[in-house]
Amino acid sequence: MRVHNIISCSEVEGPGKRFVIWTQGCSIKCPGCFNTAAQDENAGTDMRVGEILAQIRAARSDFSITGITIAGGEPFDQYESLEAFISCSKLFFPELNIMLYTGYNLGKILGSNKSRILEFVDILIHGPYEKDKSPDTRRWIGSTNQGVRFNNLELEKALTPWPVRDFKSEIVISENGIAICGEAVKLDL
Repeated sequence: MRVHNIISCSEVEGPGKRFVIWTQGCSIKCPGCFNTAAQDENAGTDMRVGEILAQIRAARSDFSITGITIAGGEPFDQYESLEAFISCSKLFFPELNIMLYTGYNLGKILGSNKSRILEFVDILIHGPYEKDKSPDTRRWIGSTNQGVRFNNLELEKALTPWPVRDFKSEIVISENGIAICGEAVKLDL
């Protein structure tokens, strides 16, 4: 899997404490994208699924993570690796919920053979980022056109109504550099 970045524990990239992985490469390239560094498919680092799972095991032990967030780039552009990663994550860590971001509309995913992955995804945030429809007042969502699909009734109940944007951010300093997660700047709504 081509990886842009990994954060072992974040409390601003989805509900609870989360292991976060940003995939590298994006064919959609939404105008106004906040993560243009993740668009180049030739950048980033190639990682085996087993390497990532070992990091999740350590994060579960070290930080008591409750979920995994997968963003990008565009995760579906690496579908075979994404499918292997998500299915292995569910097999080895069934207690962790999975939140997946995609710039593809739900209809495009459902109309393809890529829809089978959705049975392993607890929360899907779908649709392209649209700068003129941003910011959204919903937490963890970039623009008002983006949709939310649940495949986990417990999470759906806990997150309905969907949490309101809270403008929290984290600065993570690691041997790989400095990363800002969440929202670095509060915007006037």
